[in-house]
Amino acid sequence: MIYLILSFEEIEPDQHLKELKAILDSLVDSEVAQYQIKSDQSLEGFDFENEESYSTFFKLFSDYANPLWRERVCVDWDFARVPFRRSSERIDGLLKILRTGGAYSEQYTKDAAYKIEEKIRTEIQRDAPSILIFCIVKYKLSEDDDTVTGYIVQIKDLGHISSFFEQLAWDDLIFIINLRYNMMYVIAFTDTD
Repeated sequence: MIYLILSFEEIEPDQHLKELKAILDSLVDSEVAQYQIKSDQSLEGFDFENEESYSTFFKLFSDYANPLWRERVCVDWDFARVPFRRSSERIDGLLKILRTGGAYSEQYTKDAAYKIEEKIRTEIQRDAPSILIFCIVKYKLSEDDDTVTGYIVQIKDLGHISSFFEQLAWDDLIFIINLRYNMMYVIAFTDTD
């Protein structure tokens, strides 16, 4: 189902997003924003598993957010080019960057990375039954250590969205949506070596 009325309003980042930004800034270059989603119907009924609905959602978001992000980061953005993804159970892009670190930063231990990811995810979820997590880049991490063993999705795909991304191993774009509160968190990060 596609909503006829769907709009976005950027709001002041909550404490959880500020905390996440501080962690990311110690590792990589990051940009974050938080949006209240306004709709004529509850988002809990929106079908993000349907590619057409998903694309429509990000096209509408793009119409609102592209100019704001262009002004914020001084490069073009086109969120309408966000490729279709299924929701993840964890914030995998955050886990990856915590476990591997940035180009010049230290990494977190595996246990510490998982604790931080779980804390951020549960704080954003609050009392909602679930949240949607769309990580644009899919990494394959070694289970034995903190190395990236491959990419399921090409990092270069982010270059179609914005030149903000260096198209190196530290790039990702993450959307977290809390359907109960009609809230969306957008997290972008990159780094150079």
